[in-house]
Amino acid sequence: MSLSLIISDEGAPTFILSTSTHSKLPAVPDEDLTFEQFGQAAIYMLKAMCYCNWNPSHVKMFIFF
Repeated sequence: MSLSLIISDEGAPTFILSTSTHSKLPAVPDEDLTFEQFGQAAIYMLKAMCYCNWNPSHVKMFIFF
């Protein structure tokens, strides 16, 4: 089972089963991401972590990584 991160209609990051998403574009392997794509993914990941009430010290760790 794998999850995909999407942004809901309310603007909140949400995880859904990947089998329920039908992307028109193929997934880009991690090693092929551009610097800009990686930066965008990192921002969405941090938003999702905050939204899911992760421990702030853990979120901060990822920010400074």
